[in-house]
Amino acid sequence: MCMFHIEHMAGAGWTPEGEEARRQRIARKQVPAMEYDEVEKWVDRMRRFNAPIIVTRGNWGLGGEVLPERVVRR
Repeated sequence: MCMFHIEHMAGAGWTPEGEEARRQRIARKQVPAMEYDEVEKWVDRMRRFNAPIIVTRGNWGLGGEVLPERVVRR
């Protein structure tokens, strides 16, 4: 198995030196983001109830679309 890692520009993912750039980019684009303390609360709740927190509905993404199927044979 071969693994690759793409080095992202500062602020694209989390690094100590890129954190401020990441926060500024998220604020500028008005992207909703969870802070670490909120993530901790969700994780605690999932552990206590031994269940995931589902935040999407059944029609999320392509859930409401009928997609064509094709059988591929050798």
